Amino acid sequence: MYRRGMSCLSRFVFRRALEGEVVARRRANYAALLARLADEGDLDVVHDRLGEGVCPLFLPVIAPDRDGLEGHLRRRGIGTFVFGRDLHRTLDRDEYPDATYLSRHVLGLPIHQDLDEKDMEFIAEAIKERPGD
Repeated sequence: MYRRGMSCLSRFVFRRALEGEVVARRRANYAALLARLADEGDLDVVHDRLGEGVCPLFLPVIAPDRDGLEGHLRRRGIGTFVFGRDLHRTLDRDEYPDATYLSRHVLGLPIHQDLDEKDMEFIAEAIKERPGD
């Protein structure tokens, strides 16, 4: 168990962030990007709706060529989050094949509060412009 508290810098930032605005912006960005990706047939969204009060960190999608998409977006200046690239060495992959599949295909798309509607459009367009489409 992690027993350390929040760093002084994190506490400073947290106290100055308006929690309601952060949650609202992230949820709005999630919905905006989700709507723009509705016609991307080869991408599956992990959660097509958010529960009440959920503050998403990113929009997770399942991509057939996750690494190719990640590289394409990085070249466009879009940072992503790769879910579980390295599974724990003790995980029995035969017993948990879904974990292996997800570790190879889930990519988190950015929706954080410093982004806006134009950024969601930029991300969606970059996804639609990827090679092979």
